[in-house]
Amino acid sequence: MKKFHLPLFAVTVVLSVALLTSCQSGKSTPTDNESTAPAATTTQETSAGIKVTKPVQTTIKTPTPTPTPMPTPTKVVALPDYDFFTDFSSTDELYIKIPMGVHILETEEKSEGSSADFSEKCIELPAGTVLRTVAKTNPYHSETIMALRTFEGHIVGVEITRSNDGSVLYDGHSLKDVFVMNESNLIESPEADIVDETELHLGEMTDASKYYRRLIVRVDWNKDGTEDELVVNNDDSLLVYTDGKTGAQTETSLEIEWWYECEKAMLCQNSKGNYAVLIQGSFVNGSDPSILRVITYDPDSMIANQEETEYINYRDGQFYTISDSRFLGNNFYLENPVKLNDDFSFSVNSDTALYVGGWLTFTYTLTDVSVNVWNGSEYVAEVLPPGTAVIPEKTVIDSSGKGFLYVILADGRESRVTISGANDDSYVDLLINGKGQNELFNCPCGG
Repeated sequence: MKKFHLPLFAVTVVLSVALLTSCQSGKSTPTDNESTAPAATTTQETSAGIKVTKPVQTTIKTPTPTPTPMPTPTKVVALPDYDFFTDFSSTDELYIKIPMGVHILETEEKSEGSSADFSEKCIELPAGTVLRTVAKTNPYHSETIMALRTFEGHIVGVEITRSNDGSVLYDGHSLKDVFVMNESNLIESPEADIVDETELHLGEMTDASKYYRRLIVRVDWNKDGTEDELVVNNDDSLLVYTDGKTGAQTETSLEIEWWYECEKAMLCQNSKGNYAVLIQGSFVNGSDPSILRVITYDPDSMIANQEETEYINYRDGQFYTISDSRFLGNNFYLENPVKLNDDFSFSVNSDTALYVGGWLTFTYTLTDVSVNVWNGSEYVAEVLPPGTAVIPEKTVIDSSGKGFLYVILADGRESRVTISGANDDSYVDLLINGKGQNELFNCPCGG
């Protein structure tokens, strides 16, 4: 990928007017606004005393009319109904998905209310170029130009047109086809469907899109040869165990400080034949972190209730835990493959963790960054210039804390950089290409 730097220059327009004169046989040729009067005569006497009469040509100039000056139109800075501003108001960062032609305006914003002269010079920005929005009141905005700021601080203008159906086009493309905004890509869960009750079975996790008022487990919980029953009453956060042989009941509250709600649940069994009910829950006020309850058999109380600050997923026979990212900041989420141990704890069983969304869509380079790009058969060296968007894909880290961070470029190509320090609990020793990650990439961290 070629490095891209916008030139620094100001637009100057010079109008030149040249007065052309032509000479023929030593006489002047009248111009359009000149006329020649009839010839007059003059008499001169030579040195020999002879009087000679000669014609004299007189040129009369017609005054050039002074044109009436046209009034300078007042520029009205009023944006059309850009869906750009109405659809994306939560962030000021974006990148372009495809190459896009722009006008170079200026290297600095003009003060509000000044004229918005811009050059006819156009350049093409490569896919992945990071841009920032400018205020709606910026004087460069018009009915046909939308102003954006480059990573280096230059102001560029994107041409705006209308399609046949009246929708806004940016350099001839729809909003979704050309821009990617840097905002949360987390899917907000719709309001859950309410189901009165369901029975849990081994290896099946309940549907997170449904709210089950009662979860029922029927197994030989205490290993006495008789089927017992556990019922989770989700409405009042109460678990009730009923002994199948004696009929005795044991109740356990699942409430923690605030009302606690079950998102999903699963019945598990270890290699020794013991059972556990995993209940993934959250606080209804959205408090972090999520709580995983591990309900197991206790010989004294019948129910052991252990709390873990984990969030789990389960699909195709594989458990995953979700954690905050560390490389490229903690605004992304990682899905880590794990195994369920005999004590019903989880341990990582893969060196690969996948980025699965987060509060941001992408991050970007702060300087030239050396990467290896997969070309379909091998990795080849390339340099990403400053202000290039990258979408984190995965990390592959060995037991020593070293490995690779994989990112996807705007054109869909996969690239990777070397990483180290992953075993350290702090962010200080997290290195990319041997340097502090904050030196190379924008690595925002939230609280």
